[in-house]
Amino acid sequence: MTVALQIRDVPDEVRDLLAEQARRDDQSVQTYLRRLVEREARPSAEDWGPCSY
Repeated sequence: MTVALQIRDVPDEVRDLLAEQARRDDQSVQTYLRRLVEREARPSAEDWGPCSY
């Protein structure tokens, strides 16, 4: 299942920067932002803490 997210009051300058980054990656803004959110939602190695072995 998927959900729709909406972010309000994004400054024009920020929107333009995100659109430029999406263009450089040959992606739509929607695809670029979805991948960004997915990447940020995943735990990083730092979140797991030190190895205990």
